[in-house]
Amino acid sequence: MNALPQPPDLPPAGPWGPVPRPLAEELARGGLLARLLAAEERLIVLAAGSGFGKTTLLAQYARAASGRGGRGVSWLSLRPDDAMPATLAASVLSALVPVLSPEEVRDLRRSAAAGAPPARLAASLGAHLNALPFGVSLVLDHAERLGPDAQGWLTALLDALGEGHHVLIAAYDASNLELARRRARGDALVLGPGELAFSEAETRAFLAARGSTLDPAQAHRALEGWPIGLGLLAAGGPAPPDPADLVRELLARLTPGQQSVLADLSVLEEWSAPGASGMGLTWPPGLMRVARQAGLPLTPLGDDRWRPHRLLRAELEAALLRDPARHARLHGVAALAAEARGGVLEATRHHHLAGREGDVRRLALALVPALEERAEHHLVREVLGPLGEAGLPPALRRALAVAQIETGEQGRGEAALLALRAARQADARALTYLARRALGLGHPEEALALLDEAEGVAEGPALTGARQARATVYWELGRPEDARTVAENVVGRAEASGDAADLAGGLSLLALCHTGMGEYGAAVPLLERAVALYDSLGLPGRATVERNNLATLYAFQGRLEEARGQLERALAHAQAAGVRHLPLLLGTLGDVHRHAGRFRDALDAYARARQAAREVGAPDGLEGVTWVRAVEAARRAGDAGAARLALDRARLAVAGTPERSALDLPLAAELAFQEGLIAFGDARPADARPLFTAALGAEPDAALRARVYLAELARRAGQLARADLAEVVARLDALGGDGLLRPDAPAVGGLYAEAVRRGWWPERFGPPLSAAGAPSMPTLTLRTLGPLEVRVGEREVRLPFAKCGELLAWLALYGPAAREQIVDALWDGTVTPSQLEYFKVVVRRARASLAEGGGLDFNPLPFEGGTYRLSPRFEVRADVVALARAAESGEERAMREVLMSYRGEFLSGARGEWVELVRRRALDDAVTVALMLGAKVEAASPREALHAYRRAVELDPLNEDAHRGVIRVLTALGDEASANVARRAHRRVLEDELGEGHSTS
Repeated sequence: MNALPQPPDLPPAGPWGPVPRPLAEELARGGLLARLLAAEERLIVLAAGSGFGKTTLLAQYARAASGRGGRGVSWLSLRPDDAMPATLAASVLSALVPVLSPEEVRDLRRSAAAGAPPARLAASLGAHLNALPFGVSLVLDHAERLGPDAQGWLTALLDALGEGHHVLIAAYDASNLELARRRARGDALVLGPGELAFSEAETRAFLAARGSTLDPAQAHRALEGWPIGLGLLAAGGPAPPDPADLVRELLARLTPGQQSVLADLSVLEEWSAPGASGMGLTWPPGLMRVARQAGLPLTPLGDDRWRPHRLLRAELEAALLRDPARHARLHGVAALAAEARGGVLEATRHHHLAGREGDVRRLALALVPALEERAEHHLVREVLGPLGEAGLPPALRRALAVAQIETGEQGRGEAALLALRAARQADARALTYLARRALGLGHPEEALALLDEAEGVAEGPALTGARQARATVYWELGRPEDARTVAENVVGRAEASGDAADLAGGLSLLALCHTGMGEYGAAVPLLERAVALYDSLGLPGRATVERNNLATLYAFQGRLEEARGQLERALAHAQAAGVRHLPLLLGTLGDVHRHAGRFRDALDAYARARQAAREVGAPDGLEGVTWVRAVEAARRAGDAGAARLALDRARLAVAGTPERSALDLPLAAELAFQEGLIAFGDARPADARPLFTAALGAEPDAALRARVYLAELARRAGQLARADLAEVVARLDALGGDGLLRPDAPAVGGLYAEAVRRGWWPERFGPPLSAAGAPSMPTLTLRTLGPLEVRVGEREVRLPFAKCGELLAWLALYGPAAREQIVDALWDGTVTPSQLEYFKVVVRRARASLAEGGGLDFNPLPFEGGTYRLSPRFEVRADVVALARAAESGEERAMREVLMSYRGEFLSGARGEWVELVRRRALDDAVTVALMLGAKVEAASPREALHAYRRAVELDPLNEDAHRGVIRVLTALGDEASANVARRAHRRVLEDELGEGHSTS
């Protein structure tokens, strides 16, 4: 039996960081803890409101996981300024210092100091972690403090992490970490309030440990297992109706002086003697002992540091407010302390609470432009909102107005911009927003006048934004070439100046020009480059619309998973920041689901889009579009009732909307296509034909599909001409892919077959549809008979561990399998926690080696549905598999090839029961193939037969049939001398095996 190799260079024993210490009567969450320790997912989320024991459970995990072999745990309590990606990256790197080498830490910090984009730092940090010979768990407490861009950075880190690493977060809400996508692929475990609440049995144990006389069943029902409420109940008697009353009741147990000290401390998120001293506050000896004896909700962080529960801080803050001067003074001191350590957002909040509007304005003047650059509109509102519009200088009034527009208060924001314009205080951004408003109201000439004014005073991103708006106006006026000229000018200036943000905006503008002129395929690389630039700059919020448009074009090309990935990234930001693009993104998500055949998901996304449109005041046209497109989704989902409702609402929307809505979507043509599908399905060609003709003015996907159905109707009428499909092909060429044809193949398959029969574009319409344009599958070649060699295509892949090669060979032989099954085989029936951890390292390194060495753009070793497998996108060729097949089939050519490929024993140098089993079987197969080939060609090609028999003797010197075959062929060839040599060799083998005196005669 093989012993598990100990991973080298293990770091100091974890956990690292201020992991909260266990309370004296802390309830062990055994079931939840076991679930976390056994989790396969890279992302583990504890998402619930206050008092559900998230920090306590993560601390129990940190202590338990760090004691398991081959794993390190790092703890990071997030601060308010970790809302920004650069700060978060620095915090995470500091937390991981015990894991990485000093050289790696220096390199990463040097890159950060040099201004490397946060996304690149995330990818680099992930690569360093993946190279470790052990797994790392990064615990992030208080993740609700992450801003959208910081969440985007964390998403990039998660995407870069390999097998066996985990990121565990506790937050009030974690909906912005692409949970839907990660959960769908089995890469996220989410525990919400339902899972984190105490069971009745846990409630009983919890109360018993505290000597409480409360009825456990009644207490459990009263608080539904809310851990902190039960803790307060155990310390405070009968349950009051409001949990906050529990906090007030427990505070009443303290003396007025003690309450006053704690009220002063409420300005701090973390309590400690040094922290109090730095604020000029008192820290009486035994203060926390008294507070804990009173039952106050405090989490110990170690080193005599404590985190008060949010409910407790709220009550103490209210108490502090009874002395306004003291409240203002303490928050002012806290603000200055936060400024001193670079916590600008935290300082701003304290200045707000202190009533120091001048300081807030001072910080806002420096902070708000940076937030606007990253499209952090919700943070702009948080900083400026409490000041009131009247007290702000014009630049900040405009910033607040734009933030209001982008986060759902369009009317209020536009009114503020109009007021600035009337006062002649509108800057370029304000004028551009007013120009867009004029265009939406149907006044393009007024919009152009506003843009002339804006461009006269604009520079940088503001100038790019104004020119984007100008291009939009030109499209409305039917001047596409002018729009393109504007876009090319923006791109040229940005490339000349080296301004990456302006270049991204210009590329986006040029892409919109291409789509406006029907050149959809040409727009894709422009949008891809724009999105990549924004990501590299750490500005994913700026890419929201670009991701939406790119997702739409990907869907047109049939690249549906890529489309969904772009939308989930954009939705993560939109949901956190409350931006006005949320309805648009959800509508596009519905379209992607519909193209992919996920019709129930499409209906859900359309419903969410309509709800979001009502909440943010989006144009009515969007709601109409979602009803129109829901018609097909409901029909294909088999929901007749939902289809009738959608059709009725779609007809109402078209009746009450101009032919082209404010979103530039031709609703009447969209609806005509849906009605045409219904008539086609009901075998009413006379009704379907004019409807499909009317649909030719719809959006590109519906218009293209309408042309296909018109061609099918012509085929059924015996009138199909080449011209009926020529325009379809031209539009497919413009789209850059044939993906839109696939969903309708069952209905119009006869059309495709007829086109191929006539020789019209067979490469496009031949079966399988569009296969000619699909990329070929890369070949994964495993040469296992002898020293292991691995190739992807023509590229040799170097594997860091022998176990990596064993894993690939095992999967090639036995196919998808669960982790325990593979570990049981590779480690001869022993499955221990340390082996499971090391196995994850093996998978991670094998995956990285294949991806990097083979130049792959997909996961070569996915973990899906609880099993590992070699990617189905590979064409896998393993010589040991080919050998077994040749022995079974007896096909002559295959037997020749496998005999040539047999360079030695299976996985030469490896040890293990499964290896020995395969090794013996492969040797038997090779001997069998040699004998079969010799017998098959002996009459026609005796010399080839002689070579085959000799190969069999070489592989198995004791094989009687092999020796006799050699002797027989040599005799037939008339080479009696060689035959005699072969007889003597055979005799010696028999004598050695059977003893002296044995004869072959």
